[in-house]
Amino acid sequence: MQREDLYYKTVDLLLDAYNSNQLEHGSCTKCAVGNLCNNKTYWSQLFMTSKGFNGKLEQEFYEDAYTKSIKKDLLKITGYTWKELAEIEWAFESSIENTEEGYSYYRNTDVKKGQFIGLTAVLNLLKEIHQVDKEVSEEKQLKLESIYNSKLQEV
Repeated sequence: MQREDLYYKTVDLLLDAYNSNQLEHGSCTKCAVGNLCNNKTYWSQLFMTSKGFNGKLEQEFYEDAYTKSIKKDLLKITGYTWKELAEIEWAFESSIENTEEGYSYYRNTDVKKGQFIGLTAVLNLLKEIHQVDKEVSEEKQLKLESIYNSKLQEV
């Protein structure tokens, strides 16, 4: 596994955010990357995922002299390159876009399930980024499913 400590730290942080209702699609401070960046929005000056004029989800990237320092700060704060963070952002936000119910449904009606779908996509991406063993990734997915099921029982 590559950057093992970072993998566990990231997954635990995101699972805690999900469990404490601090994970939210469409929020720069509460999305997967927002949580990794201590609920700050400065990362959105590099890239952002949002609905375009055509109504489809798209990712925009920004580049200027100022963004170079942000890239270095992101690596220090999160342990991830800005490109890895952009992939995490896309995995989380786009995961519910292509479902039968769609983005709006999971942002407004079945929020917990939408967050579950998004976080599952992020866990799958982190498995690739960190080259995680199948057993470890399955363990984390089971933990997410356990949290999700307990949330369903609260309703």
